Amino acid sequence: MGKNIDDVEKSIGKPQNRNMGTIDVNTDTWQKENVTLTATWKTGSRRVTKFQLISRDSSSALREGETADLLLPGGLMPNNPAYTIDWIEASNRPLFYVGADIIPAPKSHEVEIRVGGSSALAQIAYQITSAGGKNENFLAATPWDTKLTLPYDAAVSVSADLFKALGKGTVGLKVEILVDGKVVASDVSPGNTVRCQYEL
Repeated sequence: MGKNIDDVEKSIGKPQNRNMGTIDVNTDTWQKENVTLTATWKTGSRRVTKFQLISRDSSSALREGETADLLLPGGLMPNNPAYTIDWIEASNRPLFYVGADIIPAPKSHEVEIRVGGSSALAQIAYQITSAGGKNENFLAATPWDTKLTLPYDAAVSVSADLFKALGKGTVGLKVEILVDGKVVASDVSPGNTVRCQYEL
């Protein structure tokens, strides 16, 4: 749970079907014997937002209260705080279930935005796109950084323009976005605008 689609493919192999649904969301499907697993994932971050596990057909659907067996092919347990489960009812048998939608629990990430390079004054702008998003635009001396705790579905963009060099020689700027201590996006330029973005 909480993996990106590349990690899922490393674990269970390439999907039999990939549906490039929309600009933002795609689905991959695996089938083995009578079990179908579908992963819905975001195009930008490649993060899986939902798994659908179908392990029965309507004729062998399980009654309410017996649904834990539907999770066995995925090695999942009911009541695990790492995900929520929405049971999928058989189309022609009310209160009988054929599978489940498994939705990873929302997580937060520690995000750091850095602007560095040569000693300079830079016009820095960053934008956080999520609930309670944030836009900042200001002048600051390099190196500059800020740390934020952001939800899983946030997008971060940052840019820096050289305003004034504070030292002699070649001037260059660098921007980085780090998520949980790992650099996930960066840009470097000798004296021009630098920008990068990342979707969590």
